[in-house]
Amino acid sequence: MAQSRRFIIGNNLATIDSYDSVLEKSNKEPEKLIVVLFNDEFPDAETIEQRLKNWKNFYTTTYGTQFYKCIIYKGEQKIKTDFNIKDTPTFIFFRDGKEICRIDDLEETDLNIPLITASGEESSDEKRIKQKLDELCKNP
Repeated sequence: MAQSRRFIIGNNLATIDSYDSVLEKSNKEPEKLIVVLFNDEFPDAETIEQRLKNWKNFYTTTYGTQFYKCIIYKGEQKIKTDFNIKDTPTFIFFRDGKEICRIDDLEETDLNIPLITASGEESSDEKRIKQKLDELCKNP
């Protein structure tokens, strides 16, 4: 029986897998903004993760922002406890080895909220994350 495989091409996020790794990255480059997305390994194509991949290059080249992904699995996982992850996707923003902001109440996680947007239109989740990125990048 053939197995279905999902290939993700292009703008992948570097992965990170422990609390210490996140703090090490953040402490290694003080004053740089580090964004960690805690999400499923293979999210659907039209999710906030895919949209983040489309515009992360701007924040990386313009502000030096670093983006990472931590893969969250069902069941017990130490990093979920370390960062108090309740839902995916969750974004945590770090600077100087400290968590400075968290966005974990995205509409994308609520199945009762329709997420249909017109072609080329940003979702409310995307607007929120970009607004927070702009704020944190422009006002370190």
